[in-house]
Amino acid sequence: MGDLEKIKEFHGHAGMWVALGFRAGKFAMEKLEPEKIKDLVCSVELSYKTPYSCLLDGIQISSCCTTGKCNLKFMDIEKESEIIFEDIKTREKIHLKIKPEIIKQIRERGFHDKETENTEWVLKLPFDDIFSYQVGPYE
Repeated sequence: MGDLEKIKEFHGHAGMWVALGFRAGKFAMEKLEPEKIKDLVCSVELSYKTPYSCLLDGIQISSCCTTGKCNLKFMDIEKESEIIFEDIKTREKIHLKIKPEIIKQIRERGFHDKETENTEWVLKLPFDDIFSYQVGPYE
């Protein structure tokens, strides 16, 4: 099953914000390579309203961090989204921010216009074009 199909199956439809979360979680899994799924935890600061909250579903799909396992936590803050993944065993973390120019492009594309096409656009963009990030040990 491809990434777009996984997103649609879990989230119910395609969307750019769920795709952003999916990309963030997939990146964290590849970079941190947690030994066990409970070793990875994620904290997200975001505006907790749709479509921004869809970011959380994308993270759950690709990282195995979930609200049910209590390794995905979020805080409702009226500012741009920030995502922090931490491997509690290795003490490595990734701090991600969506680049402002991507948020601008998403807003210009519209949240529900050409939904599948826009989601595929997010899934195909180079990761470094979407996020600014830092990888390193706990501070």
